Amino acid sequence: MRAALTVLLLTGTIFTTQARAQAAAAPDADASDRFSLGQIIVTAPRTQGIEIDSNTLSSDAIYTFGRTALDDAVNLMPGIAAGNSGGTRNERLVFVRGFDRFQVPLSIDGIRVYLPADNRLDYGRFLTTDIAEVQVAKGYASVLDGPGAMGGAINLVTRKPTKALDIDVRGTVNFDNDADYAGYSTSAMVGTRQDKWYAQASYARSFTDHWDLPNDFTARIPALEDGGARDFSRTRDWRANVKLGFTPNATDEYAIS
Repeated sequence: MRAALTVLLLTGTIFTTQARAQAAAAPDADASDRFSLGQIIVTAPRTQGIEIDSNTLSSDAIYTFGRTALDDAVNLMPGIAAGNSGGTRNERLVFVRGFDRFQVPLSIDGIRVYLPADNRLDYGRFLTTDIAEVQVAKGYASVLDGPGAMGGAINLVTRKPTKALDIDVRGTVNFDNDADYAGYSTSAMVGTRQDKWYAQASYARSFTDHWDLPNDFTARIPALEDGGARDFSRTRDWRANVKLGFTPNATDEYAIS
């Protein structure tokens, strides 16, 4: 009996020793064979009341950052980048996760914007002063947005009055890096909102006299570009809109703009 107990105790001791050895030899779950370079954490204070996320861009954000054109405005949103066509037409493009204007249609208040010839929209020509919100659908888009929305869709929601007499006038003056006059942008809106209807008229104008090249720019062909103010960089855009709406109840709204 004593011999049997001694054998059992020795066997238990051997198993316990092996279990401890295996636990000590087991690799750490947090260990990795990859070399760690550390982490860089970037933080910044968030401005209150400014709404910028992956799908919407508010008018307050557009005004705060001074983005008067659509291509500059959507550049604030993640996953969207503005660029240049690189051709002689010097068109401004918008890329939504890499998809360009041929895969991402543009709408204003849900109405598709087309160019009859080649549908090559210039996003730098769309002013944002009377835009209430920019909506971007990434990936899957509704079939109501029309064909060609393989990469998503962009919808511009125009502003509408919020009180009986709604007046908004804004203006800015631009200067170049030498403090010389470089252009201006101005907008005005007047409207009224009643119990079952509203009306609004708005006008916006943007003028760029020129923009400067870097001070260290060296002209290779002075006949084409000699530095200073960029040749043929003057632009002029304007936009006028009249909007009438009928709101018979809390859920329905009919508008013409």
